[in-house]
Amino acid sequence: MGDGTTNQGAEDPKYIRDVLAKEIAYKRERRDQIFSWASSLLVAMTGGTIAVTYTKQQQLPVYQRQILTVAALVLCIDVCFWMYHHRQDEMRARRKIERCNTLLSIPKYEKKKKAVDLGHTIAIILLTLAAICAVWVNPI
Repeated sequence: MGDGTTNQGAEDPKYIRDVLAKEIAYKRERRDQIFSWASSLLVAMTGGTIAVTYTKQQQLPVYQRQILTVAALVLCIDVCFWMYHHRQDEMRARRKIERCNTLLSIPKYEKKKKAVDLGHTIAIILLTLAAICAVWVNPI
């Protein structure tokens, strides 16, 4: 540009790499927040169901059990989708960082292959199953 200003980051691999690293941190934090929110709801659903059925000494009516089951399943599917979405965005950003590292002559970090990060997803699925069991299994 003729006025002496520069377009910071338009083609600077170091700047792009820093932005991508921040994006990865944001996606990971967001995934943790989604997990925390969903697990709290599922634990509350489980505990609330157990508390209500234990004090009444009877099961919830079928229509209420059906509503709670559908709610738990919809929550589980939605949360798993959003965690997958954030995980895919993070992987795309990692691939872009690798390209920036090549341009910056940063040696490639070879790490051991490990299973895909599914810990949060598995935990949400198990909490959903626990909530559904609490809804349908008679504690008496």
